[in-house]
Amino acid sequence: MVLLETEYSLAMVEIDLAGFRLTFELTAFTKALVLKDRGRPDPGRLESPPISSSRFRHLQTNILLTFKVFMMVAVATSFLRSSMTAVRMIREQLHTEGFGDVGNANKIQAQFQAVVVNAGLDENWSYQNGGTHYITVGIQYGDEFLWIGQASFIVDLKNQDYDFAVNIESGPIDTDKTSFMKGKGYIFTIRANVVEPVADVALQVFQPLGYNDVFHIGHIQRRMGNAFACSPQDGWQDKYSLSPSDLTVNNASIFYSFLVNREAQRDISNDANEIVFLVPVHVMNIDSLPPGVNRTLSFVLQVGKEKIWTTLEERPISDQPLTLSNGVTPTFLSVRLLNNVTSNQIPKGDSIVFLVELRCPKSAYCKFDVELLSSANGQPRIINGGTIAYFSPPWSVYANQDENVVVSFGKVENPASEDTDVSLELTYALDPTADDAHLIELVNPKIGGLPIVLPKDLKASIAEPLENDVVVDLVTPNEAQVVALEGNPSTCEIGEKIWIGYNITVPRGKTIKMEVSATFNLFDTNPKLVSLQAALLLPSENNRALFHAVDVKFDTCNGKNVLCMNPSIDLQRTFPTTFLKSSNITTFMQRDIVTIDFGYVTNAGLSFKQGLYDGDLDDTFSLRFLIQKSDHQIWDRNMDRPIQCSIKFGDVATVVESWIGFEISKLKEEQGQMFITSNLSEPSKQYENGDTIYVQSVIKHDEMSTREGYPTFIQVIVPHYLTYKENSDSFLTNYSSIGNDEIVTVTVANTSGILFQFPQGISFPDIVELNFSLSVEMDGKRPIGSGVESSAIVFAPICFHSGHNKTNSSVSNCGSLRALPFESCAPGGMTTIQKISSHPNGS
Repeated sequence: MVLLETEYSLAMVEIDLAGFRLTFELTAFTKALVLKDRGRPDPGRLESPPISSSRFRHLQTNILLTFKVFMMVAVATSFLRSSMTAVRMIREQLHTEGFGDVGNANKIQAQFQAVVVNAGLDENWSYQNGGTHYITVGIQYGDEFLWIGQASFIVDLKNQDYDFAVNIESGPIDTDKTSFMKGKGYIFTIRANVVEPVADVALQVFQPLGYNDVFHIGHIQRRMGNAFACSPQDGWQDKYSLSPSDLTVNNASIFYSFLVNREAQRDISNDANEIVFLVPVHVMNIDSLPPGVNRTLSFVLQVGKEKIWTTLEERPISDQPLTLSNGVTPTFLSVRLLNNVTSNQIPKGDSIVFLVELRCPKSAYCKFDVELLSSANGQPRIINGGTIAYFSPPWSVYANQDENVVVSFGKVENPASEDTDVSLELTYALDPTADDAHLIELVNPKIGGLPIVLPKDLKASIAEPLENDVVVDLVTPNEAQVVALEGNPSTCEIGEKIWIGYNITVPRGKTIKMEVSATFNLFDTNPKLVSLQAALLLPSENNRALFHAVDVKFDTCNGKNVLCMNPSIDLQRTFPTTFLKSSNITTFMQRDIVTIDFGYVTNAGLSFKQGLYDGDLDDTFSLRFLIQKSDHQIWDRNMDRPIQCSIKFGDVATVVESWIGFEISKLKEEQGQMFITSNLSEPSKQYENGDTIYVQSVIKHDEMSTREGYPTFIQVIVPHYLTYKENSDSFLTNYSSIGNDEIVTVTVANTSGILFQFPQGISFPDIVELNFSLSVEMDGKRPIGSGVESSAIVFAPICFHSGHNKTNSSVSNCGSLRALPFESCAPGGMTTIQKISSHPNGS
């Protein structure tokens, strides 16, 4: 390997608060010719395992550049309960299709983000205010370290008391907020905005000692903002402690160890950072509790080791005007199978769901059992109870003498003054290792000891699992899982950038008959996953794209059940995203395909499990693509063209089309606006006769440009003593065009200088480097001893606009003139340097 030049710099930016992200960039400028592939860096050099990786974007380099980069970031943090965190990124081969010896073409940038944690998870170490910490970054070419550097940052623990905000409110059952009424149920809502990047979170609800059997604390539920979407939901642990009399739960807690807020934001009003706890509490209707006596409930929320919030809810006790009947048998309404089953078959390893609907009489405690076959196992759940609340511990599951599974709900309280319907969702996972196919059915629920006649078809057989977990049955169009957003624009102007969006639904649970998905088992500890890929396919004609692909992002959508698919996540950093050029186009930097590999996507069914399901919106996330309409002659024919979005679930793909037409604006003139930046290799030099001037320039469209030009000319106007010699002067460009012999042609004119022609035009996304040299020949063109002259090299972009006849009359400027000043010194023995104005004839 021949290494010609290297330069490295490390830049640190803004770290003022533990809990913020620390961003730093590594920039390498290199001119390297790699003659031999040195092999992959040894991963064993890094003792701590990597926790994340970064990806390089497409780079323009000066020659075929093949090298390997190794970077390590060591951050003194307790993020992994240790003092060392490593981030490693390896880029196998880095090369490109052209030349770039100027500007940013040979600059490689890698940006990392480290989360500075002040959680104090390790009792032996935590950040100290004003403490200095270090980050180490290294680069490796082949097997050799060429550079390693270190930068420091200082922690400022300001606003430490503003790490999270909490408020408490009573739920809809609580109409009287001045007292605790005997026999009545209350729902307390604890809203906490947690902005720590990572922390232990715990909520505890209890009645003080000596208050046994005054309150019964029910099953705590929770809702979480999108910022916590990537934290596994099964990480929550809860605990319910019975009173000494075993009649009530007097102490309940829910805990999450190491909860990660991936997109931690300091704004405590941001819903993405919010965790909502729903705590049902019931006041016992007992005679030993006299009215008028104050009783207190305690709520304790802890975030991290030291951030604790406590509140007391104290109210006087009042008598319940209603007397609850004890042990009343509810009325059976219906029972049905929720699975959308084809031929009444459930694949092995999937789940079967029964929905039992009962009616609990007013002012009563209802008691009932539900019994299922022993071949199933799972967790029951009340999904719609109205004012219903658990009286005894949530439920118990046991096997009876027939080895059937029995779910006992014990006493269920309905303190309302009217009958209330109760919906019980009984979900049971089927044994994936069962050898023989057999039937599973709901045994008659024993309500008050009386059997209930069930529908004859309320049973399903266990079948072999579907191959590759993919359902191939096609469905009607209105059941498709990918749809274009209704607000997508139908027309746009030349050069206009528009966002087009698509809703993608990842099916929940046991939905089997679907077009583009696998099945999910929400109640399995290892739910089935489905590989998901997305692609945007843009139309083209005559080897040119009709639209340019510019950007892609997540759009705002409910989608709470689909993990890691929301606007707070940087799509292009999180998932492999590629902008490609199809074989249909031959232009330079146009990209007409965008592909995103989401890998395995999980629909955790969180809202469904919690009884807060809001339909398909909870199972849907949105993608938005930014496209720019090109200047193609086809638009003069005023024809709509389709944009296709392909979504592939597993092995099944669905394509949705959006049609975009052409709109002519009457309020503005369509005109190309190219922007040219240029510089000299030696800008301060006074050029003399026989010297060579090296010019470096970059050409691209301005944001306001509305025409591309096809073809495009760059006219370079020079003083008469500057010439371009084809055999000796250099000409280099990164511009390329597939399938064209003449990529760029150079024409030398005696009067106007040089004319560079780009036959395929310069399109909106193109960034063209144009580097050339000029010879200084002053003999007979500058008077001897005339001194120093200030002059300029002028760039003029000229375009043939698409849709026009390609004649001289259709030529127009597509950008302002750009001048590159320089100074030249005439030959002769001067004693005094004098500046004179340039003149066309050189006088």
